[in-house]
Amino acid sequence: MKFGVVFPQAEIGNDPAAIRDYAQAAEHLGYDHILVFDHVLGAHPD
Repeated sequence: MKFGVVFPQAEIGNDPAAIRDYAQAAEHLGYDHILVFDHVLGAHPD
């Protein structure tokens, strides 16, 4: 069985370092994949 995490697209913002840290933390915790949705709900209109 493989486990993954959902990428918090709306919550994490656009800071590349925060995105990297999230992905590396998921990898370090042993998750096999990160799910990224192609439609962002609740996105800021800007």
